[in-house]
Amino acid sequence: YIKKEDVKISITGLNPKDYGNEESFFIKDGIQEDILATYKDYEGNVIKATDIIVSFPGLSFKSKLSGNQPFPVQADVCYKYKTEAVSTGCIRKDPQLTNTKAVCVVNEEKKVFNSGAPVQVTSFLEQPSGTDKIRYLITIKHVGSGDVYSPATKCADKTVKNRVHVKIESSVTDLECVGFIGAAGKEGDVILRDGEYTFRCSQQKSSELDFEDRIVMTMTYDYLESVSTSVLVKKSS
Repeated sequence: YIKKEDVKISITGLNPKDYGNEESFFIKDGIQEDILATYKDYEGNVIKATDIIVSFPGLSFKSKLSGNQPFPVQADVCYKYKTEAVSTGCIRKDPQLTNTKAVCVVNEEKKVFNSGAPVQVTSFLEQPSGTDKIRYLITIKHVGSGDVYSPATKCADKTVKNRVHVKIESSVTDLECVGFIGAAGKEGDVILRDGEYTFRCSQQKSSELDFEDRIVMTMTYDYLESVSTSVLVKKSS
């Protein structure tokens, strides 16, 4: 689901003066409808979202042509997006114990369930850190073909390219992460290096019981995708 006000579309490749327009005509900051998500219903059927058509009406070539001429056209679409990923941490009375009959295991790579998105959590490793603490090593990776930007920038600022806002939620209150820009905590920005980034979270063991803790990771960012084609402008007789 993408809100209509979080979409920006730019048409490049055409000289606005050739069409008697200003540059602003080829830029739409916001569209008419929200973009709904494709999803599966309770029976497993894929429910596809309706296509959204964005038009730039009234285009007419005003300059002179000596003959038919093709022009390259590219549509750049920037939109705010969010990835939700879920994994489970193992909270144990003693994280270093390796009892095979325990309800969960601390020292292992955990499964991660991601929503469909171009930025994913690709690794979630849990390890003991002494007798009273556990740590998570979390890797975020760009798996799409577009470009990632800091959220709410409309993909306009190259200085915040590859920047993602991350939020970690856990039922155990003393979870703290390091590797965010600025300060430690449960929320902050990271910069993807060569398309990925790994940060570390630690959690003080505060339970006399063994149980699984659901860890929710939310990544927010602006995403830029482009598609190219050509337009043939024909000389009128």
